[in-house]
Amino acid sequence: MKLRVLARTLSAVLTIAIYAGCGDSTGPDPLVWTLAASPADGPVTGISGTSSSDVWAVGWDGVFHFNGATWSKASTGFGQAPTHVWARTPSDVWIVGTDGIMPDGLGFPTIVHYNGTVWSITESPTLDVLTGIWSSSGSDVWAISHSGEIAHYDGTSWSRDASQTNVWLKAIWGTSASDVWAAGDNALLHYDGSRWSKVSSPFQVWGLWGTSPSDVWLVGFPELLLHYDGSAWSSVASGFGLPPTTLGWNESQPFAIWGSSPSNLWLAGKEEGPVGECCAKMTHYNGTSWSDVPFPANALIITALWGSSASDVWAASRDGIYHGTHAR
Repeated sequence: MKLRVLARTLSAVLTIAIYAGCGDSTGPDPLVWTLAASPADGPVTGISGTSSSDVWAVGWDGVFHFNGATWSKASTGFGQAPTHVWARTPSDVWIVGTDGIMPDGLGFPTIVHYNGTVWSITESPTLDVLTGIWSSSGSDVWAISHSGEIAHYDGTSWSRDASQTNVWLKAIWGTSASDVWAAGDNALLHYDGSRWSKVSSPFQVWGLWGTSPSDVWLVGFPELLLHYDGSAWSSVASGFGLPPTTLGWNESQPFAIWGSSPSNLWLAGKEEGPVGECCAKMTHYNGTSWSDVPFPANALIITALWGSSASDVWAASRDGIYHGTHAR
C-alpha cells in the first residue's frame, strides 16, 4: 500500500515538472496545459466558444474550429487576417479582421458572421481596422477599431456610434445590452444602454473580462491588473511585474484574463528576460490570492483565453493553441 501511494506521489511531481514553463514556475495549478494538435501554424490571436465541443480560434493562418474531438480549418470568406472572434451561440459567431491591403498597409476592415450553417460577409460602417467584437444578442453587437471608432449592429445593419475617443481600442466586453466596457490606449469607456462615457484610464489596456456588473477585470501595461466591484476600480497584485534577477530585470506583461467564476481565474501573457522576449506566463486566482501556473516550456506569448468550464480552458498563443484540462 505504501509503495502504491509513493508511486502516485512521484507521478504527480513528475507531471508538474514536465509542464513547468519559463522560470520553472511552481504553485497550485488546477489544470495541466498542453499544446493542442491543430492546423494553426503560426500566431493565434483570438479564441471563443459556446461549449467544450464548439470552440473557434483565429490567427494568421485563418479560422479554426474544435468539435470536441479535433481541430479543423474553416472556410469563412476571409482572404487575409482574421484577428478576433466572438461566439455567443453555435448559430451566432462573429469574426473581425482585415481583408486585402489598403494604401496605408493596414487592410480593409472585414466582418463575417456564422449562422450555424454558412458564413456571410457583412458591410463594415468604417474603413478603420477592427480590433474586437462582442454581443449580448443577435440584435446587439459591438465592434471596436484601431482609431477609437465603435460600430453597432442592430440585427439588420451596422452603424457608427459616438465613442468619445480616437485612440486604439483593444478590448470590449459586457454583461448586457446596458453594461458594456471598451478599452485601449489610455482609454476606458462604458456604455449604459444609451451612450458611451469616458472613465479615467492613464494606462494601456489589453484585455477585459468579468462575471457580473460588480465583478469586472482589466489587464494592461505596465503589468497592471485592475478589478471593478460595481462602484470603483482598484489595483490587484497578480504575480506579473518587474522582479529583480541576478542578470538584471525580468519583465512580465499580462494580455488576457478569463475565469469560470469570481474565485477561479486565469491571467496570461508574456515573460521577458535580459536577452529579450522569452515565453508564456500564466497565473491563477483561487478567490484569495494569485499563484504562478506551470506552463509548457518554450511556449510563446499568450494573447487570448477562453473556457467552457473550470476544467476546460483554451489559450491562444503565438505558437498555436494550448488546452488546459485536469490531469487524468
